[in-house]
Amino acid sequence: MREAADRMDVSAERARAQKAEVEEAVGRLSSFTGTAADSYRGAMTEWYQNADTVINELVGMARKMRDSADDYERGHRDATNVADDAATFIRSQSSAGLTGL
Repeated sequence: MREAADRMDVSAERARAQKAEVEEAVGRLSSFTGTAADSYRGAMTEWYQNADTVINELVGMARKMRDSADDYERGHRDATNVADDAATFIRSQSSAGLTGL
């Protein structure tokens, strides 16, 4: 799961880089005026918002995947500790015989 989260981080970084390229290209059109320019800027504003949404979702999903991996590892570790404690208890009781039954 951590590997998938790492891949999502890479995708988010690529999306950020592509957004920066588009922002740079749009910035070069700053002298562009008129209705068409306004329409274009409006469309680009929406595109930026969509790009931000995608980036934020990728980052959020990567974080959730890492949190889930942490929870799984913690649960596995706790279960292993309980099993080890139970095995130790059983061994200690078996050396004393079956008097506890």
